Amino acid sequence: MWFMSKISPLWIVFWTALLGAILATFAILTLQPFLDQVPHLPDQGAAWYYWKRIDPDWASRATAWSFYLAHQFFFWGLIWRAVRHREELRDRGRMHPVNWIGLIGTFAFIGLHYLQTAIWYDGARHCRSGDADGSGEGLAPCLGEV
Repeated sequence: MWFMSKISPLWIVFWTALLGAILATFAILTLQPFLDQVPHLPDQGAAWYYWKRIDPDWASRATAWSFYLAHQFFFWGLIWRAVRHREELRDRGRMHPVNWIGLIGTFAFIGLHYLQTAIWYDGARHCRSGDADGSGEGLAPCLGEV
């Protein structure tokens, strides 16, 4: 198509990724049949994490935390690689392998999150709402409860 030759490949990647993010957001609706089957305790206020399982088991916690840690290690490793090879990444006019790996990894971890939610719902029973929203030190109290 004639207009494709006038658009930068980076813009094509950007709009494709944005479309993928929008589709992933709407794909949450496909989880509704699974989520409707999950019982909830009554809401207990602002610090209450409403979406936790009433009956967490080993599998729900192991998948929640192992997927979370895999996600962290994956992206910290990707950042480490990018920093070590920053001279190769100076050309901002194209996608580098590290960019593709990050983009594909993001969608892979979205898929794992959907899978974990559909099968085990949530393993973060002991997390307060504010702790579950954060990362790093905010999740430290939750890790001690697993």
